[in-house]
Amino acid sequence: MDQLVSLSFYKKTITTSVNTREYNIKGIYGMNGSGKSGIITSAEILRDLLIDPGYLNNPIAQKNLSAIINKKIGELFIEADYMVKLEEDLLLFRYNVILSKDVSGKYVISHECLSFKQATSKSEVMKMLFEVTGGEIAFLYRTKEQDNFSDIVQNRTMNLLETAAMSALFYEKLYDTAEKNAEVPKGVLWAGLCLLYLFGRKIYVYVDQSDDHRDFVVWKALEGDSYDGREKYKNKIDTVAGDFVAMKQDYLHVLSATGNVVWKLIYEKFEKEVDKLWEFLRIFKSDLLGIEIDKKENRNFWICDLVSVGVQGVQTR
Repeated sequence: MDQLVSLSFYKKTITTSVNTREYNIKGIYGMNGSGKSGIITSAEILRDLLIDPGYLNNPIAQKNLSAIINKKIGELFIEADYMVKLEEDLLLFRYNVILSKDVSGKYVISHECLSFKQATSKSEVMKMLFEVTGGEIAFLYRTKEQDNFSDIVQNRTMNLLETAAMSALFYEKLYDTAEKNAEVPKGVLWAGLCLLYLFGRKIYVYVDQSDDHRDFVVWKALEGDSYDGREKYKNKIDTVAGDFVAMKQDYLHVLSATGNVVWKLIYEKFEKEVDKLWEFLRIFKSDLLGIEIDKKENRNFWICDLVSVGVQGVQTR
């Protein structure tokens, strides 16, 4: 897709008494091949960029990006607006990021920017919190009282901003240190980076197994090798499997109505993900009372079917 796609799920005029439930997404529909999956995948990529500093260093993620990013323009642009209520303040943030290939052919962050304004303001002008271009900080919000924190951000993210988003680096390298250091003023930049990271943590992407193509990407990574060089082939399998497991935070978000294979050690996490799925589906189907798990044991795994419970207690798969 080489055309910019823009979807709005909020009213342009925002009041102080805004009810965020009115902004729930009701649905995205379209013909097969119209780009619905591309929108979902973009949300997933955005989440991974914001919370995982190792995302772009994972070869599986790189192969995934190569498979989905439009070859004509050679880049992926994602922009998202989100609202945050802080005590009496209602703030609107705008974050955008561009992924493109570097000279080695690897996808990197070529541009990243975060801005904000009062959500109720009619002005389109937004204040910039930070801007990164070509891996270098082009702008960083500063006040005299918080110069120290701005310098820490600059120093701790140096030479890392092409392969990791600012929010992911902030949480990995700055949050704990700054949180324990009472001398570090926690002002606008601090709050903006915290909220951007939390925004990433609040993005949930659920896909049916039939729409998940990471298994295909893994096997493509092994394509061309033969069993003749068994040790070399085994080493490559182990490497690719390790890369795949490194993206395990996505695993529980790939759900199917039937035949979910769940390792017993993570079954409790699977239950929590099903509860989150129910909360999400209730937006569209208010009479959905719950989702039950019908499980059968298979050695170290549970084979799980999901059963929806309606108003009359009718259960359907």
